[in-house]
This record gives sequence, C-alpha cells and structure tokens, in this order.
Amino acid sequence: VVLFNQSFRNNGTALHTYKKNWQYGTGGTIFVGKSIISNNEIAARAEKQSKIYLFDSFVEGSVGNKRITLVDIDENAGREASISGYFPDKRAMFAVSQTHVERLAKEQPLIWKLVNPDLRGAARQFE
Repeated sequence: VVLFNQSFRNNGTALHTYKKNWQYGTGGTIFVGKSIISNNEIAARAEKQSKIYLFDSFVEGSVGNKRITLVDIDENAGREASISGYFPDKRAMFAVSQTHVERLAKEQPLIWKLVNPDLRGAARQFE
C-alpha cells in the first residue's frame, strides 16, 4: 500500500501489517508519506515479515521497531510538510516502495496530481 496526504485519527490501530498465514507468502508493506497519525491507541504496528515506512509525517504516539522505518517524522502537528519532495532522498529510499510509486506515477498520472507534497494530512478534513 502506498498512501499520501492521509489523516489517521481516533482509531484503535492506525496502521497494521502482518502475515495472514502461510498461503500468502510474506506479510504486507505500507508506505505513508505527508500524513497525520494522531489520537490513536496504536499508531503503527508491523508484525513479522511485514514493514511500515513513514515519511515526512506527524506521528503522535509510540512508534518504532525494526520493522517500522521513520524518515523525517516529527512532533510538529502543523499541516505544512517539512520536505519539498514526495520521498526521502535516494539513499534513504527503499526499493519496493520506490518501484510501486514510480509505476503509479506512470500509469495513473491524474491520481498522482492529487498528491500535495507541501501539506500533511488529507486535503479535506472529515469528522
């Protein structure tokens, strides 16, 4: 899953990846960029054979283990993004997400135009 400009609020667990059972091979991978994760019981949880990457987002609460990668995460609850690009620089980028996102940009250019690299969270806030 590749997500940009999302707001995860008031959930039990905002992000959760896991391996369902042996029939499905490895677990899931989530890339979340330019988003807000706040007021959740658990911000992010990645179980064995799964990964979560959080980039240029506001994350409230305890997050982080060897399966969760945090890049440019801070405690600034403002909506203005701190990084001008969509992704960390190439040295910090991870191959799996980069491949998916490059394919998305090529195959779905109209959807890609909806991503706002200057803001964190959803363009429209829903309650």
